[in-house]
Amino acid sequence: MADGSSEERDSRFIVHSRREIAAIFKSVMAERQMVTAQPGHGHALFVTRLLLADAASNVCVVDAARDPGMNDALVAAHDVVFVSRQDKLRVRWTAARLRLAPLGDGLALYCPYPDHVFRFQRREFFRVQPTDAEPATCSFVLAGRGHVPVELVDISIGGVGLAGMPAELDVSPGSRIDMCTLVLPSIGTIGVSLTVRSVEDVEEPGRGVRRRVGCGFVGLPPRYEVALQRYIMRLERLGKV
Repeated sequence: MADGSSEERDSRFIVHSRREIAAIFKSVMAERQMVTAQPGHGHALFVTRLLLADAASNVCVVDAARDPGMNDALVAAHDVVFVSRQDKLRVRWTAARLRLAPLGDGLALYCPYPDHVFRFQRREFFRVQPTDAEPATCSFVLAGRGHVPVELVDISIGGVGLAGMPAELDVSPGSRIDMCTLVLPSIGTIGVSLTVRSVEDVEEPGRGVRRRVGCGFVGLPPRYEVALQRYIMRLERLGKV
Protein backbone atom coordinates (compact mmCIF):
# COMPACT_ATOMS: atom_id res chain seq x y z
CA MET A 1 0.00 0.00 0.00
CA ALA A 2 1.55 3.27 -1.04
CA ASP A 3 2.23 6.05 1.42
CA GLY A 4 0.12 8.45 -0.51
CA SER A 5 -1.03 11.22 1.82
CA SER A 6 0.63 14.62 1.81
CA GLU A 7 1.76 14.05 5.39
CA GLU A 8 3.46 10.80 4.49
CA ARG A 9 5.39 12.56 1.72
CA ASP A 10 6.61 15.13 4.27
CA SER A 11 9.95 14.09 5.77
CA ARG A 12 9.11 15.90 9.02
CA PHE A 13 6.76 13.06 9.91
CA ILE A 14 9.18 10.19 9.20
CA VAL A 15 11.08 8.73 12.14
CA HIS A 16 14.26 6.85 11.15
CA SER A 17 16.07 6.69 14.50
CA ARG A 18 16.04 3.13 15.86
CA ARG A 19 16.13 4.53 19.39
CA GLU A 20 13.12 6.77 18.73
CA ILE A 21 11.19 3.99 17.02
CA ALA A 22 11.88 1.77 20.02
CA ALA A 23 10.54 4.49 22.33
CA ILE A 24 7.38 4.79 20.21
CA PHE A 25 6.75 1.05 20.32
CA LYS A 26 7.48 0.91 24.05
CA SER A 27 4.86 3.60 24.62
CA VAL A 28 2.31 1.83 22.38
CA MET A 29 2.74 -1.35 24.42
CA ALA A 30 2.78 0.41 27.81
CA GLU A 31 -0.42 2.30 26.97
CA ARG A 32 -1.97 -0.94 25.64
CA GLN A 33 -2.98 0.90 22.50
CA MET A 34 -4.99 -0.88 19.86
CA VAL A 35 -3.21 -1.57 16.59
CA THR A 36 -5.03 -2.04 13.30
CA ALA A 37 -3.47 -4.30 10.68
CA GLN A 38 -4.55 -4.16 7.03
CA PRO A 39 -3.17 -6.09 4.07
CA GLY A 40 -1.88 -3.77 1.36
CA HIS A 41 -4.57 -2.89 -1.21
CA GLY A 42 -7.13 -4.74 0.93
CA HIS A 43 -10.32 -3.44 2.52
CA ALA A 44 -10.62 -5.66 5.59
CA LEU A 45 -8.58 -4.97 8.68
CA PHE A 46 -8.48 -6.26 12.21
CA VAL A 47 -7.66 -4.89 15.64
CA THR A 48 -4.74 -6.38 17.50
CA ARG A 49 -2.04 -5.56 20.08
CA LEU A 50 1.69 -5.06 19.75
CA LEU A 51 3.25 -7.76 21.93
CA LEU A 52 6.95 -7.33 21.19
CA ALA A 53 9.21 -4.91 19.35
CA ASP A 54 12.87 -5.97 19.44
CA ALA A 55 15.24 -3.90 17.31
CA ALA A 56 18.22 -6.11 18.21
CA SER A 57 16.45 -9.20 16.86
CA ASN A 58 14.81 -7.22 14.03
CA VAL A 59 11.33 -8.48 14.90
CA CYS A 60 7.89 -7.19 15.87
CA VAL A 61 5.11 -9.46 17.12
CA VAL A 62 1.35 -8.83 17.21
CA ASP A 63 -1.57 -11.00 18.25
CA ALA A 64 -2.90 -13.19 15.46
CA ALA A 65 -6.47 -12.82 14.19
CA ARG A 66 -9.16 -15.25 15.28
CA ASP A 67 -10.13 -15.70 11.65
CA PRO A 68 -7.68 -18.06 9.87
CA GLY A 69 -8.60 -16.40 6.57
CA MET A 70 -7.42 -13.02 7.86
CA ASN A 71 -4.13 -14.54 9.02
CA ASP A 72 -3.69 -16.12 5.58
CA ALA A 73 -4.34 -12.76 3.91
CA LEU A 74 -1.80 -10.99 6.14
CA VAL A 75 0.87 -13.62 5.53
CA ALA A 76 0.24 -13.60 1.76
CA ALA A 77 0.17 -9.79 1.47
CA HIS A 78 3.01 -7.95 -0.24
CA ASP A 79 2.87 -5.49 2.64
CA VAL A 80 0.75 -4.90 5.73
CA VAL A 81 -0.08 -1.46 7.14
CA PHE A 82 -0.16 -1.06 10.92
CA VAL A 83 -1.70 2.00 12.60
CA SER A 84 -1.74 2.87 16.29
CA ARG A 85 -1.37 5.84 18.65
CA GLN A 86 1.46 7.07 20.83
CA ASP A 87 1.06 10.00 23.20
CA LYS A 88 -2.15 11.04 21.39
CA LEU A 89 -0.42 11.05 17.99
CA ARG A 90 -1.13 8.64 15.14
CA VAL A 91 1.74 6.34 14.19
CA ARG A 92 1.90 4.17 11.09
CA TRP A 93 4.36 1.62 9.76
CA THR A 94 4.49 -1.01 7.06
CA ALA A 95 5.86 -4.53 7.20
CA ALA A 96 6.29 -7.38 4.75
CA ARG A 97 6.90 -11.11 4.96
CA LEU A 98 4.69 -11.77 7.96
CA ARG A 99 4.71 -15.28 9.34
CA LEU A 100 2.32 -17.06 11.66
CA ALA A 101 3.94 -18.94 14.54
CA PRO A 102 3.12 -20.20 18.04
CA LEU A 103 3.45 -17.88 21.02
CA GLY A 104 2.63 -19.25 24.44
CA ASP A 105 -0.68 -21.06 24.22
CA GLY A 106 -1.75 -19.33 21.03
CA LEU A 107 -0.57 -17.90 17.74
CA ALA A 108 1.07 -14.62 16.83
CA LEU A 109 2.18 -12.79 13.71
CA TYR A 110 5.89 -12.08 13.38
CA CYS A 111 7.23 -9.41 11.04
CA PRO A 112 10.49 -7.52 10.44
CA TYR A 113 11.22 -4.47 12.59
CA PRO A 114 10.49 -1.35 10.48
CA ASP A 115 13.30 0.91 9.29
CA HIS A 116 11.02 3.95 9.64
CA VAL A 117 7.71 4.96 11.19
CA PHE A 118 5.34 7.78 10.29
CA ARG A 119 4.30 9.89 13.29
CA PHE A 120 1.71 12.52 12.47
CA GLN A 121 1.94 15.74 14.41
CA ARG A 122 -1.50 17.28 13.79
CA ARG A 123 -3.12 16.97 17.20
CA GLU A 124 -6.29 18.91 16.43
CA PHE A 125 -7.77 16.07 14.38
CA PHE A 126 -6.77 13.05 16.42
CA ARG A 127 -9.68 10.87 17.42
CA VAL A 128 -10.58 9.98 21.00
CA GLN A 129 -12.83 7.25 22.30
CA PRO A 130 -15.74 8.17 24.60
CA THR A 131 -15.44 6.69 28.09
CA ASP A 132 -17.93 5.50 30.71
CA ALA A 133 -17.05 8.64 32.68
CA GLU A 134 -17.67 10.91 29.67
CA PRO A 135 -20.09 8.98 27.42
CA ALA A 136 -21.31 10.38 24.14
CA THR A 137 -24.17 9.15 21.99
CA CYS A 138 -25.04 9.39 18.33
CA SER A 139 -28.38 8.79 16.64
CA PHE A 140 -30.12 9.29 13.31
CA VAL A 141 -33.72 10.26 12.63
CA LEU A 142 -35.34 7.67 10.38
CA ALA A 143 -38.86 7.75 8.96
CA GLY A 144 -41.22 5.69 11.07
CA ARG A 145 -38.54 4.86 13.65
CA GLY A 146 -37.63 8.17 15.23
CA HIS A 147 -34.16 8.48 16.74
CA VAL A 148 -32.15 5.31 16.07
CA PRO A 149 -28.93 5.08 18.14
CA VAL A 150 -25.63 3.82 16.73
CA GLU A 151 -22.31 3.12 18.44
CA LEU A 152 -19.96 6.09 18.57
CA VAL A 153 -16.52 4.46 18.27
CA ASP A 154 -14.45 7.64 18.23
CA ILE A 155 -14.76 11.37 17.66
CA SER A 156 -12.61 14.28 16.56
CA ILE A 157 -13.13 17.87 15.46
CA GLY A 158 -13.16 16.54 11.90
CA GLY A 159 -15.67 13.72 12.23
CA VAL A 160 -16.76 10.49 13.90
CA GLY A 161 -16.24 6.75 13.65
CA LEU A 162 -19.49 4.78 13.88
CA ALA A 163 -20.59 1.15 14.12
CA GLY A 164 -23.97 -0.57 14.06
CA MET A 165 -25.37 1.65 11.30
CA PRO A 166 -29.05 1.11 10.36
CA ALA A 167 -29.57 -0.79 7.13
CA GLU A 168 -31.75 2.04 5.79
CA LEU A 169 -28.81 4.42 5.59
CA ASP A 170 -26.60 4.61 2.52
CA VAL A 171 -23.04 4.32 3.87
CA SER A 172 -21.19 4.11 0.57
CA PRO A 173 -18.14 6.43 0.50
CA GLY A 174 -19.09 9.92 -0.59
CA SER A 175 -22.74 9.69 0.46
CA ARG A 176 -24.21 12.34 2.74
CA ILE A 177 -26.21 11.62 5.88
CA ASP A 178 -28.33 14.35 7.47
CA MET A 179 -30.40 14.39 10.65
CA CYS A 180 -27.58 13.14 12.88
CA THR A 181 -27.66 14.04 16.58
CA LEU A 182 -24.68 13.98 18.95
CA VAL A 183 -25.20 14.25 22.72
CA LEU A 184 -22.04 15.20 24.62
CA PRO A 185 -21.81 15.25 28.44
CA SER A 186 -21.76 18.76 29.93
CA ILE A 187 -22.01 20.16 26.39
CA GLY A 188 -25.49 19.26 25.18
CA THR A 189 -27.06 18.21 21.91
CA ILE A 190 -25.50 18.98 18.53
CA GLY A 191 -27.25 18.42 15.22
CA VAL A 192 -24.84 17.65 12.37
CA SER A 193 -24.66 16.41 8.81
CA LEU A 194 -22.07 13.83 7.78
CA THR A 195 -20.34 12.61 4.66
CA VAL A 196 -19.10 9.03 4.53
CA ARG A 197 -15.34 8.83 4.02
CA SER A 198 -14.52 5.18 4.63
CA VAL A 199 -16.14 1.82 5.30
CA GLU A 200 -14.08 -0.99 6.79
CA ASP A 201 -14.78 -4.46 8.16
CA VAL A 202 -12.82 -4.69 11.41
CA GLU A 203 -12.20 -7.82 13.46
CA GLU A 204 -12.41 -6.91 17.13
CA PRO A 205 -11.19 -9.23 19.89
CA GLY A 206 -14.15 -11.13 21.33
CA ARG A 207 -16.67 -9.41 19.03
CA GLY A 208 -15.95 -10.83 15.61
CA VAL A 209 -16.04 -8.79 12.41
CA ARG A 210 -17.93 -5.50 12.59
CA ARG A 211 -18.42 -2.77 10.01
CA ARG A 212 -17.04 0.65 10.90
CA VAL A 213 -18.00 3.79 9.05
CA GLY A 214 -15.75 6.84 9.14
CA CYS A 215 -17.60 10.11 8.60
CA GLY A 216 -16.62 13.76 8.28
CA PHE A 217 -18.68 16.69 9.47
CA VAL A 218 -20.31 18.85 6.79
CA GLY A 219 -20.34 22.60 7.40
CA LEU A 220 -19.85 22.33 11.16
CA PRO A 221 -20.58 25.76 12.72
CA PRO A 222 -17.69 27.32 14.70
CA ARG A 223 -19.66 27.16 17.97
CA TYR A 224 -19.98 23.40 17.54
CA GLU A 225 -16.26 23.09 16.84
CA VAL A 226 -15.59 24.86 20.13
CA ALA A 227 -17.98 22.53 21.96
CA LEU A 228 -16.34 19.45 20.44
CA GLN A 229 -12.88 20.76 21.33
CA ARG A 230 -13.94 21.19 24.97
CA TYR A 231 -15.27 17.63 25.07
CA ILE A 232 -12.13 16.19 23.45
CA MET A 233 -9.85 18.11 25.82
CA ARG A 234 -11.84 16.76 28.76
CA LEU A 235 -11.33 13.22 27.49
CA GLU A 236 -7.60 13.94 27.12
CA ARG A 237 -7.37 15.07 30.73
CA LEU A 238 -9.24 11.99 31.93
CA GLY A 239 -6.83 9.81 29.95
CA LYS A 240 -3.86 11.34 31.73
CA VAL A 241 -5.22 10.81 35.25
